[in-house]
Amino acid sequence: MKYFYLILLIFSFLYYSCSIGGDIDAWQLKAKDNWGPWVETLPSTCEEPGVMTRIHLGNTILKEEEALHALGHDFQHYFSNGDATYEADGTKTATCIRSNCNETQTVRDVGSQLVASVENVQFPKINTNWSDQDAKDELESVVYKLADQSQALIDQFAVSPRNVDGQTFDAILDVLKSIRDDYRYQLSDVDLIKNLVSTGINNMANTIGDFLTEPGAKALFNAHIDAFQKAHVLQQREHWVTSDKSAAESDFAAAVATIEQLGGPPIPTDNIGQAITILQQTLQTSIPEIVGPTHIRNGLIQQWEDFAQFDGWTTDLQELGYDLTREE
Repeated sequence: MKYFYLILLIFSFLYYSCSIGGDIDAWQLKAKDNWGPWVETLPSTCEEPGVMTRIHLGNTILKEEEALHALGHDFQHYFSNGDATYEADGTKTATCIRSNCNETQTVRDVGSQLVASVENVQFPKINTNWSDQDAKDELESVVYKLADQSQALIDQFAVSPRNVDGQTFDAILDVLKSIRDDYRYQLSDVDLIKNLVSTGINNMANTIGDFLTEPGAKALFNAHIDAFQKAHVLQQREHWVTSDKSAAESDFAAAVATIEQLGGPPIPTDNIGQAITILQQTLQTSIPEIVGPTHIRNGLIQQWEDFAQFDGWTTDLQELGYDLTREE
């Protein structure tokens, strides 16, 4: 009998164990997806990934983790570094806007290259109803603008890379200063201004021409400047009272013929605007780079152009009988 109870006890235990075990398996199956929400336990930074964690609601010992992507830097507000030059764009720098990040990024500041401030001086249209004082006032305004233009060119040349020797650099700078002073301090005598500035431009042309070593190159360069200025005088002038326009046109044609004789390009004499375009383009390619950066070379051409226009404009005033004399 005792064996009967023993066997019964064993079967009862096995039955009970199987029942309980079945319930445990069912509960585990039911609780398999019973997880809490994902929580950011390690925030991502710009360069390091963070971590998301969730904990099992039925067993807090169990947890899962997933890596987050690094945020990457966020550069939004760029500020110029003030290092642009007349030759190249400058740079700009931004600081990452994310919390606790001081990383900076410096990039090219596209379009920041400095623009030459050698302005093209505008000459007012002459009103034949001006009084002498009106003409003098307009003349004074123009002369001061020309002096300011020369000063701008001086300032730019003084800080440009020194590609020439010190003596030549000083010679160019001295000519620019003398032209500025001729405009600034000789206002009482228009003809004296013309003579002095013309001499200064000739000196500049000869200094630049010394860098042109090919046979005949210097003579051709000077011939281009001469024709360029004669063309601008013709284009500027409107009032031919006592002087002969045909004579001025003949002088221009002679200057063009000299260019062709020296091997230069053909220049039209019946279209002043087209002639000026060709002459200007030729001068832009003729001035050697050693003289200075592009904005310096273009500034010199602008100065020569505006002096020729000044010559033509003041000649018109004189032809109309205006008294431009000013007391010292």
